[in-house]
Amino acid sequence: MMETPDLMPRIGFGGSCLLPHGAEWRNSMSSPKTAFAPAERVDAETISRDHHLIMQSALLDHLARTIPCILMVLNQERQVVYYNRRLLALRDESGDEAILGRRPGEIFGCIHARAAAGGCGTTEYCKVCGATTTVLLSQVKEETVEDECTICTHHGAVYEFRVWASPYQCHDQSFTVVTFLDIRDEKRREALERTFFHDINDILNVLIGYTGLLEEIDLLEDLEDAEAFLEAIQTTAWRLHEEIEAQRRLLEAERGELVLRLSPIDPNTLLYEVKALFSQAAEFREREIVLDTHAEGGEIESDPVLLRRILANMVKNALEATSPEDQIEISCHGDRHSVRFQVHNPGYIPRSVQLQIFRRSFSTKGKGRGVGTYSMKLLGERYLKGKVWFTSTKGEGTTFYLSLPRQIPATGPSTGDAQKEE
Repeated sequence: MMETPDLMPRIGFGGSCLLPHGAEWRNSMSSPKTAFAPAERVDAETISRDHHLIMQSALLDHLARTIPCILMVLNQERQVVYYNRRLLALRDESGDEAILGRRPGEIFGCIHARAAAGGCGTTEYCKVCGATTTVLLSQVKEETVEDECTICTHHGAVYEFRVWASPYQCHDQSFTVVTFLDIRDEKRREALERTFFHDINDILNVLIGYTGLLEEIDLLEDLEDAEAFLEAIQTTAWRLHEEIEAQRRLLEAERGELVLRLSPIDPNTLLYEVKALFSQAAEFREREIVLDTHAEGGEIESDPVLLRRILANMVKNALEATSPEDQIEISCHGDRHSVRFQVHNPGYIPRSVQLQIFRRSFSTKGKGRGVGTYSMKLLGERYLKGKVWFTSTKGEGTTFYLSLPRQIPATGPSTGDAQKEE
Protein backbone atom coordinates (compact mmCIF):
# COMPACT_ATOMS: atom_id res chain seq x y z
CA MET A 1 0.00 0.00 0.00
CA MET A 2 1.20 3.54 -0.74
CA GLU A 3 2.80 5.70 1.91
CA THR A 4 0.73 8.71 3.00
CA PRO A 5 3.20 11.05 4.76
CA ASP A 6 1.53 14.28 3.58
CA LEU A 7 -1.93 13.01 4.50
CA MET A 8 -1.26 12.26 8.16
CA PRO A 9 -0.72 15.87 9.30
CA ARG A 10 -4.02 16.81 7.66
CA ILE A 11 -6.05 14.15 9.47
CA GLY A 12 -6.32 14.39 13.24
CA PHE A 13 -6.75 11.53 15.71
CA GLY A 14 -8.94 10.76 18.69
CA GLY A 15 -11.98 12.58 17.32
CA SER A 16 -10.28 15.82 16.27
CA CYS A 17 -10.11 15.65 12.46
CA LEU A 18 -9.03 18.33 10.03
CA LEU A 19 -10.86 18.58 6.71
CA PRO A 20 -9.49 18.19 3.20
CA HIS A 21 -8.61 21.48 1.52
CA GLY A 22 -11.64 23.69 0.94
CA ALA A 23 -14.13 21.30 2.58
CA GLU A 24 -16.72 22.12 5.24
CA TRP A 25 -19.32 19.93 6.93
CA ARG A 26 -22.85 20.45 5.66
CA ASN A 27 -25.63 19.76 8.19
CA SER A 28 -23.22 17.39 9.96
CA MET A 29 -24.68 14.97 12.43
CA SER A 30 -22.96 14.34 15.81
CA SER A 31 -19.49 12.89 15.34
CA PRO A 32 -18.19 9.77 17.11
CA LYS A 33 -14.50 9.50 17.93
CA THR A 34 -12.15 8.28 15.21
CA ALA A 35 -8.71 6.69 15.03
CA PHE A 36 -8.09 7.93 11.49
CA ALA A 37 -10.46 9.56 9.00
CA PRO A 38 -13.22 12.04 9.90
CA ALA A 39 -16.32 10.32 11.29
CA GLU A 40 -18.85 13.07 10.51
CA ARG A 41 -21.76 12.29 8.19
CA VAL A 42 -24.51 14.30 6.57
CA ASP A 43 -28.19 13.52 6.98
CA ALA A 44 -30.49 11.61 4.63
CA GLU A 45 -31.98 14.77 3.16
CA THR A 46 -28.55 16.02 2.08
CA ILE A 47 -27.68 12.61 0.64
CA SER A 48 -30.90 12.60 -1.40
CA ARG A 49 -30.23 16.12 -2.70
CA ASP A 50 -26.67 15.19 -3.74
CA HIS A 51 -27.93 11.99 -5.39
CA HIS A 52 -30.37 13.88 -7.60
CA LEU A 53 -27.67 16.43 -8.38
CA ILE A 54 -25.32 13.71 -9.66
CA MET A 55 -28.13 12.04 -11.60
CA GLN A 56 -28.33 15.15 -13.79
CA SER A 57 -24.90 14.37 -15.27
CA ALA A 58 -25.61 12.40 -18.45
CA LEU A 59 -21.91 11.75 -19.14
CA LEU A 60 -21.23 10.30 -15.69
CA ASP A 61 -24.34 8.13 -15.92
CA HIS A 62 -23.18 6.82 -19.32
CA LEU A 63 -19.71 6.01 -17.96
CA ALA A 64 -21.18 4.31 -14.92
CA ARG A 65 -23.20 2.00 -17.17
CA THR A 66 -20.34 1.11 -19.52
CA ILE A 67 -17.12 0.81 -17.49
CA PRO A 68 -16.30 -2.80 -16.44
CA CYS A 69 -15.89 -2.12 -12.72
CA ILE A 70 -17.73 -0.81 -9.69
CA LEU A 71 -18.21 2.96 -9.56
CA MET A 72 -19.25 5.09 -6.61
CA VAL A 73 -19.51 8.83 -6.18
CA LEU A 74 -18.75 9.97 -2.62
CA ASN A 75 -19.43 13.26 -0.90
CA GLN A 76 -16.78 14.99 1.24
CA GLU A 77 -17.82 12.78 4.17
CA ARG A 78 -17.05 9.65 2.06
CA GLN A 79 -20.73 8.66 1.91
CA VAL A 80 -22.09 7.17 -1.31
CA VAL A 81 -24.42 9.49 -3.18
CA TYR A 82 -24.36 7.59 -6.51
CA TYR A 83 -23.31 4.11 -7.71
CA ASN A 84 -23.54 1.85 -10.74
CA ARG A 85 -25.33 -1.48 -11.00
CA ARG A 86 -22.15 -3.57 -10.94
CA LEU A 87 -22.02 -2.96 -7.19
CA LEU A 88 -25.27 -4.90 -6.71
CA ALA A 89 -23.68 -8.13 -7.98
CA LEU A 90 -21.58 -8.30 -4.79
CA ARG A 91 -24.44 -7.69 -2.38
CA ASP A 92 -27.36 -9.63 -0.98
CA GLU A 93 -29.31 -6.39 -0.51
CA SER A 94 -30.33 -4.13 -3.37
CA GLY A 95 -31.90 -0.72 -3.71
CA ASP A 96 -30.84 2.82 -2.93
CA GLU A 97 -31.87 2.58 0.73
CA ALA A 98 -29.21 -0.11 1.37
CA ILE A 99 -26.39 1.86 -0.28
CA LEU A 100 -26.93 5.63 -0.38
CA GLY A 101 -25.45 7.42 2.63
CA ARG A 102 -23.20 4.51 3.58
CA ARG A 103 -19.43 4.31 3.14
CA PRO A 104 -17.62 1.81 0.88
CA GLY A 105 -16.43 -0.51 3.67
CA GLU A 106 -19.94 -0.67 5.12
CA ILE A 107 -21.39 -1.57 1.71
CA PHE A 108 -18.82 -4.31 1.08
CA GLY A 109 -19.30 -5.70 4.62
CA CYS A 110 -15.75 -5.01 5.87
CA ILE A 111 -15.14 -6.53 9.30
CA HIS A 112 -13.55 -3.30 10.54
CA ALA A 113 -16.49 -1.11 9.50
CA ARG A 114 -18.45 -2.56 12.44
CA ALA A 115 -15.60 -2.19 14.93
CA ALA A 116 -16.14 1.51 15.71
CA ALA A 117 -19.17 3.75 16.13
CA GLY A 118 -17.89 5.99 13.33
CA GLY A 119 -17.92 3.10 10.86
CA CYS A 120 -15.77 2.80 7.74
CA GLY A 121 -12.53 4.78 7.88
CA THR A 122 -12.46 5.43 11.63
CA THR A 123 -10.58 2.43 13.08
CA GLU A 124 -6.84 1.98 13.49
CA TYR A 125 -6.94 -0.67 10.74
CA CYS A 126 -8.27 1.94 8.30
CA LYS A 127 -4.86 3.64 8.37
CA VAL A 128 -3.55 0.84 6.15
CA CYS A 129 -6.67 0.46 3.97
CA GLY A 130 -5.94 1.36 0.37
CA ALA A 131 -9.54 2.39 -0.28
CA THR A 132 -9.76 4.90 2.57
CA THR A 133 -6.31 6.41 2.02
CA THR A 134 -6.91 6.69 -1.74
CA VAL A 135 -10.09 8.72 -1.20
CA LEU A 136 -8.51 10.94 1.46
CA LEU A 137 -5.40 11.60 -0.63
CA SER A 138 -7.52 12.47 -3.65
CA GLN A 139 -9.50 14.94 -1.57
CA VAL A 140 -6.36 16.50 -0.10
CA LYS A 141 -4.28 16.62 -3.30
CA GLU A 142 -7.24 17.31 -5.60
CA GLU A 143 -5.93 14.80 -8.15
CA THR A 144 -6.43 11.19 -9.22
CA VAL A 145 -4.89 8.65 -6.85
CA GLU A 146 -4.51 4.89 -7.38
CA ASP A 147 -3.84 2.07 -4.89
CA GLU A 148 -4.91 -1.47 -3.99
CA CYS A 149 -7.02 -2.68 -1.10
CA THR A 150 -8.04 -5.96 0.50
CA ILE A 151 -11.42 -6.17 2.25
CA CYS A 152 -12.24 -9.09 4.54
CA THR A 153 -15.98 -9.36 5.16
CA HIS A 154 -17.94 -10.59 8.13
CA HIS A 155 -19.34 -13.32 5.85
CA GLY A 156 -15.83 -14.75 5.30
CA ALA A 157 -15.37 -13.44 1.75
CA VAL A 158 -12.21 -11.58 0.71
CA TYR A 159 -12.29 -8.84 -1.93
CA GLU A 160 -9.15 -7.49 -3.59
CA PHE A 161 -9.49 -4.30 -5.60
CA ARG A 162 -7.42 -1.84 -7.54
CA VAL A 163 -8.88 1.51 -6.56
CA TRP A 164 -8.89 4.87 -8.34
CA ALA A 165 -10.21 8.06 -6.71
CA SER A 166 -10.66 11.29 -8.68
CA PRO A 167 -12.07 14.70 -7.73
CA TYR A 168 -15.33 15.67 -9.44
CA GLN A 169 -17.10 19.02 -9.45
CA CYS A 170 -20.85 19.12 -10.02
CA HIS A 171 -22.72 22.44 -9.77
CA ASP A 172 -19.97 23.91 -7.57
CA GLN A 173 -20.04 20.97 -5.17
CA SER A 174 -17.03 18.70 -4.62
CA PHE A 175 -17.34 14.93 -4.90
CA THR A 176 -14.96 11.99 -5.36
CA VAL A 177 -15.47 9.41 -8.11
CA VAL A 178 -14.13 6.05 -6.90
CA THR A 179 -13.80 2.96 -9.09
CA PHE A 180 -13.06 -0.56 -7.84
CA LEU A 181 -11.58 -3.17 -10.20
CA ASP A 182 -11.71 -6.79 -8.98
CA ILE A 183 -8.12 -8.16 -9.07
CA ARG A 184 -8.61 -11.38 -7.10
CA ASP A 185 -7.67 -13.60 -10.04
CA GLU A 186 -4.56 -11.51 -10.68
CA LYS A 187 -3.47 -11.82 -7.05
CA ARG A 188 -4.07 -15.58 -7.00
CA ARG A 189 -1.96 -15.94 -10.13
CA GLU A 190 0.84 -13.86 -8.60
CA ALA A 191 0.76 -15.97 -5.45
CA LEU A 192 0.84 -19.17 -7.47
CA GLU A 193 3.73 -18.00 -9.62
CA ARG A 194 5.87 -16.49 -6.88
CA THR A 195 5.06 -18.42 -3.71
CA PHE A 196 3.94 -21.88 -4.79
CA PHE A 197 6.45 -22.25 -7.61
CA HIS A 198 9.19 -20.89 -5.34
CA ASP A 199 8.43 -23.50 -2.66
CA ILE A 200 8.14 -26.29 -5.22
CA ASN A 201 11.48 -25.31 -6.73
CA ASP A 202 13.13 -25.41 -3.29
CA ILE A 203 11.87 -28.95 -2.68
CA LEU A 204 12.93 -30.09 -6.17
CA ASN A 205 16.44 -28.72 -5.59
CA VAL A 206 16.69 -30.82 -2.42
CA LEU A 207 15.45 -33.86 -4.34
CA ILE A 208 17.98 -33.29 -7.13
CA GLY A 209 20.75 -32.88 -4.56
CA TYR A 210 20.00 -36.22 -2.91
CA THR A 211 19.80 -38.05 -6.24
CA GLY A 212 23.16 -36.52 -7.18
CA LEU A 213 24.71 -37.81 -3.98
CA LEU A 214 23.21 -41.21 -4.62
CA GLU A 215 24.89 -41.34 -8.04
CA GLU A 216 28.30 -40.63 -6.50
CA ILE A 217 28.43 -43.58 -4.11
CA ASP A 218 28.97 -47.28 -4.63
CA LEU A 219 25.63 -48.86 -3.73
CA LEU A 220 27.22 -52.18 -2.74
CA GLU A 221 30.04 -50.75 -0.63
CA ASP A 222 28.12 -47.85 0.91
CA LEU A 223 24.83 -49.56 1.57
CA GLU A 224 24.16 -47.64 4.78
CA ASP A 225 24.63 -44.25 3.07
CA ALA A 226 22.52 -45.42 0.12
CA GLU A 227 19.65 -46.36 2.42
CA ALA A 228 19.89 -42.95 4.17
CA PHE A 229 19.79 -41.11 0.84
CA LEU A 230 16.86 -43.20 -0.39
CA GLU A 231 14.94 -42.44 2.80
CA ALA A 232 15.68 -38.73 2.38
CA ILE A 233 14.52 -38.87 -1.25
CA GLN A 234 11.30 -40.58 -0.21
CA THR A 235 10.69 -37.97 2.52
CA THR A 236 11.37 -35.10 0.10
CA ALA A 237 9.08 -36.60 -2.54
CA TRP A 238 6.33 -36.82 0.06
CA ARG A 239 6.92 -33.15 0.93
CA LEU A 240 6.51 -32.30 -2.74
CA HIS A 241 3.22 -34.18 -2.87
CA GLU A 242 1.94 -32.44 0.26
CA GLU A 243 2.93 -29.01 -1.05
CA ILE A 244 0.94 -29.54 -4.25
CA GLU A 245 -2.01 -30.98 -2.34
CA ALA A 246 -1.99 -28.14 0.18
CA GLN A 247 -2.00 -25.51 -2.59
CA ARG A 248 -4.87 -27.26 -4.37
CA ARG A 249 -6.90 -27.36 -1.18
CA LEU A 250 -6.16 -23.72 -0.39
CA LEU A 251 -7.70 -22.77 -3.73
CA GLU A 252 -10.72 -24.93 -2.86
CA ALA A 253 -10.98 -23.18 0.51
CA GLU A 254 -11.03 -19.75 -1.12
CA ARG A 255 -13.84 -20.89 -3.41
CA GLY A 256 -15.76 -22.35 -0.47
CA GLU A 257 -15.50 -25.86 -1.93
CA LEU A 258 -13.09 -27.48 0.54
CA VAL A 259 -14.12 -30.80 2.10
CA LEU A 260 -12.28 -31.70 5.30
CA ARG A 261 -10.56 -35.07 5.60
CA LEU A 262 -10.61 -35.83 9.30
CA SER A 263 -8.41 -38.35 11.06
CA PRO A 264 -6.86 -38.80 14.54
CA ILE A 265 -3.70 -36.72 15.08
CA ASP A 266 -1.19 -36.80 17.91
CA PRO A 267 -0.23 -33.12 18.50
CA ASN A 268 3.21 -33.91 19.91
CA THR A 269 4.12 -36.22 17.02
CA LEU A 270 2.92 -33.64 14.51
CA LEU A 271 5.18 -30.96 15.97
CA TYR A 272 8.16 -33.34 15.82
CA GLU A 273 7.42 -33.87 12.13
CA VAL A 274 7.20 -30.14 11.46
CA LYS A 275 10.46 -29.53 13.31
CA ALA A 276 12.19 -32.26 11.29
CA LEU A 277 10.90 -30.71 8.08
CA PHE A 278 12.72 -27.44 8.71
CA SER A 279 15.75 -28.91 10.47
CA GLN A 280 16.60 -30.59 7.14
CA ALA A 281 16.17 -27.40 5.08
CA ALA A 282 19.54 -25.94 4.05
CA GLU A 283 18.43 -22.31 4.41
CA PHE A 284 17.50 -22.79 8.09
CA ARG A 285 20.19 -25.21 9.32
CA GLU A 286 22.00 -22.51 11.29
CA ARG A 287 18.88 -21.60 13.23
CA GLU A 288 17.94 -23.55 16.32
CA ILE A 289 14.41 -24.90 16.75
CA VAL A 290 13.49 -25.70 20.35
CA LEU A 291 10.56 -28.05 20.82
CA ASP A 292 8.50 -28.13 24.01
CA THR A 293 5.37 -30.30 24.07
CA HIS A 294 2.83 -30.47 26.86
CA ALA A 295 -0.28 -31.54 24.98
CA GLU A 296 -2.01 -33.80 27.43
CA GLY A 297 -5.20 -35.63 26.62
CA GLY A 298 -4.09 -37.69 23.65
CA GLU A 299 -5.14 -37.32 20.03
CA ILE A 300 -7.30 -34.69 18.40
CA GLU A 301 -9.54 -35.12 15.36
CA SER A 302 -8.70 -32.75 12.53
CA ASP A 303 -7.47 -32.53 8.95
CA PRO A 304 -3.74 -33.46 9.05
CA VAL A 305 -2.78 -31.86 5.72
CA LEU A 306 -4.38 -28.53 6.60
CA LEU A 307 -3.05 -28.55 10.16
CA ARG A 308 0.47 -29.41 9.02
CA ARG A 309 0.27 -26.59 6.47
CA ILE A 310 -0.74 -24.05 9.11
CA LEU A 311 2.01 -25.10 11.52
CA ALA A 312 4.60 -25.14 8.74
CA ASN A 313 3.66 -21.56 7.82
CA MET A 314 3.93 -20.50 11.45
CA VAL A 315 7.39 -22.04 11.80
CA LYS A 316 8.64 -20.79 8.43
CA ASN A 317 7.56 -17.22 9.18
CA ALA A 318 9.36 -17.38 12.54
CA LEU A 319 12.56 -18.74 10.98
CA GLU A 320 12.56 -16.08 8.28
CA ALA A 321 12.18 -13.38 10.95
CA THR A 322 15.22 -14.51 12.98
CA SER A 323 18.97 -14.21 12.58
CA PRO A 324 21.18 -17.34 12.42
CA GLU A 325 22.29 -16.89 16.03
CA ASP A 326 18.70 -16.73 17.30
CA GLN A 327 16.36 -19.58 18.11
CA ILE A 328 12.64 -20.14 17.77
CA GLU A 329 10.46 -22.12 20.15
CA ILE A 330 7.54 -24.31 19.11
CA SER A 331 5.23 -25.84 21.66
CA CYS A 332 1.77 -27.22 22.28
CA HIS A 333 -0.35 -27.23 25.40
CA GLY A 334 -3.64 -28.96 25.85
CA ASP A 335 -6.45 -30.02 28.09
CA ARG A 336 -9.42 -32.30 27.52
CA HIS A 337 -11.26 -29.66 25.48
CA SER A 338 -8.65 -28.07 23.23
CA VAL A 339 -5.03 -27.89 22.10
CA ARG A 340 -3.01 -24.70 21.63
CA PHE A 341 0.02 -24.63 19.34
CA GLN A 342 2.40 -21.69 19.54
CA VAL A 343 5.53 -20.55 17.74
CA HIS A 344 7.77 -17.88 19.28
CA ASN A 345 10.65 -15.86 17.87
CA PRO A 346 12.57 -12.96 19.45
CA GLY A 347 11.74 -10.46 16.69
CA TYR A 348 9.24 -7.60 16.86
CA ILE A 349 6.59 -6.80 14.23
CA PRO A 350 6.07 -3.05 13.75
CA ARG A 351 2.53 -1.86 14.44
CA SER A 352 1.95 -0.83 10.81
CA VAL A 353 2.72 -4.42 9.77
CA GLN A 354 0.63 -5.92 12.58
CA LEU A 355 -2.46 -4.17 11.24
CA GLN A 356 -2.08 -5.95 7.88
CA ILE A 357 -0.66 -9.32 8.92
CA PHE A 358 -3.66 -11.49 7.94
CA ARG A 359 -4.47 -9.71 4.67
CA ARG A 360 -4.29 -12.01 1.67
CA SER A 361 -1.72 -10.22 -0.45
CA PHE A 362 0.28 -8.52 2.28
CA SER A 363 3.89 -9.57 2.75
CA THR A 364 7.14 -8.11 4.00
CA LYS A 365 8.97 -10.37 1.53
CA GLY A 366 8.00 -8.62 -1.71
CA LYS A 367 5.27 -8.45 -4.33
CA GLY A 368 3.32 -11.61 -5.01
CA ARG A 369 4.08 -13.24 -1.66
CA GLY A 370 1.91 -12.94 1.42
CA VAL A 371 -0.37 -15.98 1.43
CA GLY A 372 1.06 -17.72 4.53
CA THR A 373 -0.54 -15.75 7.36
CA TYR A 374 -3.75 -15.31 5.38
CA SER A 375 -4.06 -19.08 4.82
CA MET A 376 -3.36 -19.72 8.51
CA LYS A 377 -6.37 -17.59 9.41
CA LEU A 378 -8.61 -18.95 6.64
CA LEU A 379 -7.88 -22.63 7.22
CA GLY A 380 -7.47 -22.49 11.00
CA GLU A 381 -10.67 -20.57 11.76
CA ARG A 382 -13.12 -21.03 8.93
CA TYR A 383 -12.43 -24.74 8.37
CA LEU A 384 -10.71 -26.24 11.42
CA LYS A 385 -12.98 -24.15 13.71
CA GLY A 386 -10.10 -22.86 15.82
CA LYS A 387 -8.64 -19.44 16.48
CA VAL A 388 -5.45 -17.88 15.08
CA TRP A 389 -3.85 -14.80 16.62
CA PHE A 390 -0.51 -13.33 17.61
CA THR A 391 1.20 -11.04 20.09
CA SER A 392 4.28 -8.93 19.41
CA THR A 393 6.20 -6.61 21.74
CA LYS A 394 9.70 -5.21 21.63
CA GLY A 395 10.59 -6.77 24.95
CA GLU A 396 9.14 -10.26 24.52
CA GLY A 397 9.22 -10.89 20.78
CA THR A 398 6.48 -12.41 18.62
CA THR A 399 4.29 -15.45 19.24
CA PHE A 400 1.72 -16.88 16.84
CA TYR A 401 -1.02 -19.07 18.32
CA LEU A 402 -3.38 -21.69 16.93
CA SER A 403 -6.05 -23.02 19.28
CA LEU A 404 -8.11 -26.00 18.07
CA PRO A 405 -10.98 -28.01 19.55
CA ARG A 406 -10.19 -31.67 20.14
CA GLN A 407 -13.05 -32.52 17.84
CA ILE A 408 -14.39 -30.28 15.08
CA PRO A 409 -18.04 -29.30 15.75
CA ALA A 410 -20.86 -30.48 13.51
CA THR A 411 -20.59 -29.51 9.85
CA GLY A 412 -21.44 -25.90 9.13
CA PRO A 413 -21.98 -24.01 5.89
CA SER A 414 -18.30 -23.07 5.62
CA THR A 415 -16.79 -26.51 6.10
CA GLY A 416 -18.68 -28.67 3.67
CA ASP A 417 -19.30 -32.34 4.37
CA ALA A 418 -16.27 -33.50 6.31
CA GLN A 419 -14.98 -36.98 5.54
CA LYS A 420 -13.47 -39.20 8.21
CA GLU A 421 -10.49 -41.28 7.20
CA GLU A 422 -9.92 -44.53 8.98
